Amino acid sequence: LTQGVCEVCAVPTTLAVETAAALDGEPEVLSLDAHTLDAILESIVRVGTAARIARRAIAYAEELRARIEAVQERVTDLPAPRVLAVEWLDPLFVPGHWVPEMFAMAGGSLVAGDVGMPSREISWDAVADTQPDVLVVMPCGYGLEAARREADKHASQLQMVAPGAVRRGRAYVVDGSSFFNRSGPRVADGVELLGGLLHPERFHEVDLPGRAEKWGPAIKAD
Repeated sequence: LTQGVCEVCAVPTTLAVETAAALDGEPEVLSLDAHTLDAILESIVRVGTAARIARRAIAYAEELRARIEAVQERVTDLPAPRVLAVEWLDPLFVPGHWVPEMFAMAGGSLVAGDVGMPSREISWDAVADTQPDVLVVMPCGYGLEAARREADKHASQLQMVAPGAVRRGRAYVVDGSSFFNRSGPRVADGVELLGGLLHPERFHEVDLPGRAEKWGPAIKAD
């Protein structure tokens, strides 16, 4: 198994193919190249089919789809807060691929980021006047503690682009590596987590500790 989404984050398809060619038995190389939520679920079926457990994989993909759609159904009647999601801070990157869909399914509207397209670099000035209601810091490949450290390191810039969100306690750091940056089954957990961040009044049951927490210059980790 290999991936074709990013040549920085993991072993790319080309290297996997070269390596497999040097092995005995000519193993099949299955490259996963999902850029949307639908494609992620299709990838699960592809893996299951290759492993000869297609029926189990189809059932699992349907279960994940049902969980994602259940979040969407719970927020359809609510106003969508405007969200600035940050996938890297130096330089500033906003999310692409499946992440904008995750925010939409959870009842939010990104001020920057394109569904199905690569994450892209953007200047701090370009988002300075967006006035997001919510700020979510989700550095690619970073867990919660590392995300908090990065947010603290760039506190002045984050306050500049999302002053209202920080002031109202609607700024968060999240475990991006586990729930957002990877094209796997935990995107369903990520959508549920976003439901709890964007609409806490509707998702009381969402467990945040260890996965997400409020961020602000004056907030210190325990």
